[in-house]
Amino acid sequence: MTQKKGIKKLEKLKSQKVKLLIAIGLLLVVAVGVLIRYVVYQKVGEKNMPYSVSKIYVLSTASSYEKEVGKIEDGSENNNFINKDEAQAENTSSEENKVPAENAEPSGTENSKANEENSEEEANTDNEENNEENQESDEAESEESADPAKEASPAETVDVQTTSLWDFDVIQTNDIYISIDRNQANIKNDEKIKSVTIDGIRVEKMPQKGKLKPYMPNSLEGDRFKYTSDFVVRDGLTYRGAAEGNFKNLKVCENGGIVAISFANPDVGKFTSNDENEEITYNGTLLNKLGVKDEEVECTVSFDLEIELNDGKKYVGRISVDIKCDKLAEEGRSQMGITNFDDVIFKRK
Repeated sequence: MTQKKGIKKLEKLKSQKVKLLIAIGLLLVVAVGVLIRYVVYQKVGEKNMPYSVSKIYVLSTASSYEKEVGKIEDGSENNNFINKDEAQAENTSSEENKVPAENAEPSGTENSKANEENSEEEANTDNEENNEENQESDEAESEESADPAKEASPAETVDVQTTSLWDFDVIQTNDIYISIDRNQANIKNDEKIKSVTIDGIRVEKMPQKGKLKPYMPNSLEGDRFKYTSDFVVRDGLTYRGAAEGNFKNLKVCENGGIVAISFANPDVGKFTSNDENEEITYNGTLLNKLGVKDEEVECTVSFDLEIELNDGKKYVGRISVDIKCDKLAEEGRSQMGITNFDDVIFKRK
C-alpha cells in the first residue's frame, strides 16, 4: 500500500510539472507574439486608420517683402534708444551751459553795476560787428547768385540721391498643404475629426541663403499668408474640426479636409536698381535678379501631424518634406506633390 501511494504521488507530481511546462510554454508563445506585434507596430504603425494623409502639395515662389519697422527678432518693439539718448544728451548739455549763469554770485553793488555797464557796451559792440558781417555775407551771396556762369566746386557736385528706383527685400515662400482623407473601408459613421495639429516643427536642413520660419495662415483680409511676426508659429498649429474648412479661421472639415502651413525665408536678399526699363515680376524670378540659385534655397522641414477624432482616438506621425524648388528662379514658381507615405509611421497616442 505504501508503494502504491508513492507511485501515485510521483505520477501526480509529473502531471503537475507537465501542466506547469505547458502553461509556461503558452505564456512564452503569447509573450513572443506580443513582442512580434510590438516590433512590427513600431516599424509599420497604423495602416488602416479612419482618417489618413493622402497627399502633400508644396508651392514655392518669391515676392517683395516689407520688413516690419520698429521690430526686433523676438517680435518686441524697438524703442529707438539711440534717438532717446541723443535727445537726453542734448538736453543735459544745454542745462549744463545754463548752470554757471544761474549759480553766479554777485561781489557787491558797485561791481554789479559796473558789470552791467560793461556787458551793455560789449553787447552793443558785438551787435555792430555781427551786423557788418551779415551785410558782407549777404553781398557775397547776392554776387554768387547773380553770376549764373560761375561753376560749382567738386565738393558741391556730389550726388545726394539716397533712394533707388527699385529698392525692396525679397522673401522666398514654401506653402505646404496636407490633405487628410476619410478611409471608407475602416470608419464608423459617427467618427469625425476633432482637430489636426502640426507640432514639433523642425528645420532639418537650412537653405544656404537666409533662414526659414514657419507661418500660420493670415486671419485678416488679403493673401492667404501674411509674413509678419504676428503669424509666426511658435507653439504648434491646431486646426479645429468643423462642418466646412477655412484656413483663415483655422478650421478643417470634420469629414476630411486640408490643413496648411508655410515655411518662408525673409532673408534671401535685397534688390536695388535705378534702371527705368527694369521689368519686375513678383515671383521666383526675383531670385535671378539677386543672383540666387535654386539649390541655395532648397531646404528640408519636418513636423509631427496629430489627428484627433471625436471619440478620443489620437494618431501621430512624423512627416519630413524635402523642398527642392526646381526651376523656381527660371519659371517663377515650383510645385511638387507627395503621395507615397510608406516611410511615415502613424501610431496611437
